[in-house]
This record gives sequence, structure tokens and C-alpha cells, in this order.
Amino acid sequence: LGQYGEALRHCEHALELHRESGSRTGAADTLDSIAFVYEQLGDTEQALAHYLEALDIYRNIGDPDGESRGLIMLGDVQFAAGQRSAAEHSWQQAAAALSRVGGDTAQVRERLGKLAAAGTTGAGTAMSA
Repeated sequence: LGQYGEALRHCEHALELHRESGSRTGAADTLDSIAFVYEQLGDTEQALAHYLEALDIYRNIGDPDGESRGLIMLGDVQFAAGQRSAAEHSWQQAAAALSRVGGDTAQVRERLGKLAAAGTTGAGTAMSA
């Protein structure tokens, strides 16, 4: 609904509750949501920071699905910020995480293909599958 301030307040409260209860998966999922809100608000720095924090948790708890989703979103923000090589690296890591669990790498391959086809043009353009 575009009510990002309210969404952010709810997510921050949920994050506090997840941390108090010890739910690392819940905390990671909520950090991912917070990152998405910041992404929608155009705050790239906060979006990247929250995606990275969520990614660290997903890796520490051994959640390859969460890790791959986090890497895809991280790459999308990096690409939109003009960080093409960082985005490529994130998407390659996402493909590797998905491959380890037999997941579908189609959306990651599509992003990498678009990145390769774009060459040096298109940096800073939103990428979605």
C-alpha cells in the first residue's frame, strides 16, 4: 500500500521480538523485509546493510534457500546502485547456493544473462525477473 514508514515500524518491532525469542530465522526474514522497505524508500545504504545482516544469519544457520533469496535481492540493489561487479558476484553466489540444494537457478541465470547482455550500459537500472 506504499505505507513504508508503518511497515518499517512493524518490522523493527518484529525484529526485536524475534531477537528476544532467539528466532534467528525470524530475525533474518525480518531483516530481509526491512531491507526491502529501505529499497522501496530509495535508501540504498540501509537496504544493503540489512540484506547483508540477513545474509550473514542465513549462512550461519545453514539456510541455503534464505541465503539464495538474500543474495538475489542484494544483487538487485547492488545493480540498481551501479555496483555491477558486486551484483554479478552476489548473483553467482546465489546460483551456487541454489545448485547445492537442487534449486531452480533460472531467475539468477536470467539476471546474469541480462547483465552480460547489457555490457557497460544499463548500470543503475532496476533488474527484476
